[in-house]
Amino acid sequence: MAEDLHGRIVVITGAGSGIGEALAGRFRSDGAHVAGCDLPHAIESVSTACDLAVAADVTNAEEMNAFAAQVIERFGRVDALIANAGVARAATIQDGAWDDIESVVRVNLFGVLHSIRAFLPIMREQGQGRIVALASRTLRSARRGSWATALRRPLWSLQHAPWRVSWKAAIFSSTT
Repeated sequence: MAEDLHGRIVVITGAGSGIGEALAGRFRSDGAHVAGCDLPHAIESVSTACDLAVAADVTNAEEMNAFAAQVIERFGRVDALIANAGVARAATIQDGAWDDIESVVRVNLFGVLHSIRAFLPIMREQGQGRIVALASRTLRSARRGSWATALRRPLWSLQHAPWRVSWKAAIFSSTT
């Protein structure tokens, strides 16, 4: 990665598998301290990948606020938040089960917002920090009627927030 990450504090949601777990390993190998969260069933993987592993559900604002407090207690600051936790469903809005639609919205939209709301005040108080929201490439190429299409507009609008969210699809690249 282009930036020296030695000693940086990186927070990753969904750190128990997939891209989140890979990012945690990469950041640690580049010298960063990584705090990760995931659901309780994935916490063992988070413990292996991260310096601080917390069972927290991104759909629960209180759990995300508690996670942020634990990160500050352990490390004293946050340099980057990677809002990575996400779920996917293959069905269209018309054909999908309502519970699945709600699950996708809770995790992929509200989860990102809860993560930002938990860590943004810390970054503002510090006067610095980076927020990166990850999404599947399907968000860019989603077909009409899919859940990804329904979520595209509110998620992409985060790029224009006054506190700048970098939006990366599928593969992370560092922001500067």
